[in-house]
Amino acid sequence: MQALHLQILCFFVTGIITMTTMKASFSVTYFSKKHSQVQRFEAPIFYTLLMFVAESILMISAKKKTKKGKNSNNPFEYVLVTETEKKAQKKQKKKFIFYTTAASCCDLLASTISGIAMVYVDATIMQLLRGSTIVFVAIGEQMYRKKLNLPSKTKKQAMSLLLSILGLSFVGVASVYTNASGHTVVHASTTTQIVCIIASILGESLHAVQSIVEALLLKDVEYPTEKVVGAEGISGTLVTLVFLIPVAQIFKSSPIGEDSFETFDALSQSMVLKLLCLAFAMGVLFLNYLGLLIMCKLSPMHRVLLDALRAFFLFLTNVILHHFNPQYGEMICVYTIFELLGFVMLLTSTIAYNHYSNEAKKQEDDAALPLV
Repeated sequence: MQALHLQILCFFVTGIITMTTMKASFSVTYFSKKHSQVQRFEAPIFYTLLMFVAESILMISAKKKTKKGKNSNNPFEYVLVTETEKKAQKKQKKKFIFYTTAASCCDLLASTISGIAMVYVDATIMQLLRGSTIVFVAIGEQMYRKKLNLPSKTKKQAMSLLLSILGLSFVGVASVYTNASGHTVVHASTTTQIVCIIASILGESLHAVQSIVEALLLKDVEYPTEKVVGAEGISGTLVTLVFLIPVAQIFKSSPIGEDSFETFDALSQSMVLKLLCLAFAMGVLFLNYLGLLIMCKLSPMHRVLLDALRAFFLFLTNVILHHFNPQYGEMICVYTIFELLGFVMLLTSTIAYNHYSNEAKKQEDDAALPLV
């Protein structure tokens, strides 16, 4: 139990590091040789690639564990594998590749959408919008409840989800009005903010699909957590390099595009950017590994609950950061009340949903017991 508590604590810390460093880097300026002017470093697609590359490192750890396990066996001991077992192993491997590729594709799209949105929306707002995952995870759990061994949803759980939607509305209002009043480091039009908020919520549906796919993977296929994260990192890196980055170059003049040459030009000029990117890579590596580890021990909904709690600590970190350096972090204004109310609603709805889920599970288990 102590190990789980330590994992949760590290999950909070790495989550704060990941969001804060990424958002802070978008406020760093550099001299663009191509445009002969000073401009901001805004490279969300580069961060998507960085995330997958960092995750890929875990495959090295998984390979070492596998090799160590093989070496520990008696070299003179022969294990006879039947044709049926060989087919089962081949089927399991195919299932593993399918699940990890599907999960990485969902992560790629969701992370890219949220990365682009973070250029125009405060980090805490982005983290709070992740609370919408509860709705999509609930739908996914209901669809695959038999495979995940979960009971049917109740009316109380439905009410919890409605409270979550209300909380998201408050968060959206806080973001739009804070930006309109000028009390923000981020400056974007109201239309841009609304589009980014809607896109982020839709993007969270992909994160929910990723969580359900990972939960099914951990149920169906017995592989270590680091191998799952590492495999997602490798497939995600390949898809990003082959598909996402070339598409970004074509549309580099639009908000969804990115000039990779400009990105590396900025990195070559700024040591601050290099350090922020390194901190992000280390943070996201452990964040995704710990998130999957916690989900494996508990459930996808527990991870959503921890994400909701993480928003509050992220908010405090950004407020403190802004106090010491106004270029970064977040300001406190009258609309912060709406943001905090939204946080309380999202947290309450997630805790209530989880409580009613456990209650429904207990009732179903009691009903399944034989009568004496």
